[in-house]
Amino acid sequence: MGRTQAPLLRGVGLAIGGFGCLLVGLTILQSGARPLEETAWFAELFSRAQHSEAIALLFGLVFTALMQSSTAATAVAMSMAATDTFSVPQAIAFVLGANIGTCTTALLAAIGTSPAARRVAWCHFTFNVFGVVAAYPLLDALTRLVAWLSADPDTQVAHAQTLFNLFCSLVALPLARPYARWIERLF
Repeated sequence: MGRTQAPLLRGVGLAIGGFGCLLVGLTILQSGARPLEETAWFAELFSRAQHSEAIALLFGLVFTALMQSSTAATAVAMSMAATDTFSVPQAIAFVLGANIGTCTTALLAAIGTSPAARRVAWCHFTFNVFGVVAAYPLLDALTRLVAWLSADPDTQVAHAQTLFNLFCSLVALPLARPYARWIERLF
C-alpha cells in the first residue's frame, strides 16, 4: 500500500465510523424518548400539536430542547408526516420549532464563558428565532412549494427544512456585519 492510499483509507474509515456513531446516537435518542412519551404533559402537548401548527411549533421547540438534537427532531417530524400522525404543515411547524430548540445547547454551553462564546450562542438563537418568525406566516406557501417538489410527505418535510435554512442564510448574509455589531453591544 502506498503512502497516498493510507490517508485516503483512514479518511474513509473515519467517515464510515462517524456515520455509524450518528446512527447509534439516533437510536439511543429514540429509546430515550420513549419514557418521555409516557408522561401526561408530553402526551397532552402531542395531542394538541396534531390540531394546531402553532402548538406543533412549540412542541418541536420543547422536544428538541429536551433531546438536544435537531437532527433527531427532523427525523421524528419526517416519520410523523410519512405515517399521517402529523399533516405536512404541522410537521414543518414542528421542524421550525426544532430550529429554535436546538439553540438551547449553545445557550447552555455559553453560560459562564467568554463574551465571544456568549455572542456566538446569542447569534445562533436570535438568527433562528428571527428566521422562524419570518417563515411561520409563510407556512402555507412553503407547504405548497414542497408539495410541488415532491409527493412524499417525509421528503416534503426534508425539503422544507432545507429551504428554511437556505432562505435564512441568504437573508442573513447581507445583514451579518451590522448584526454582529448589534450583538457585540449586547455582550
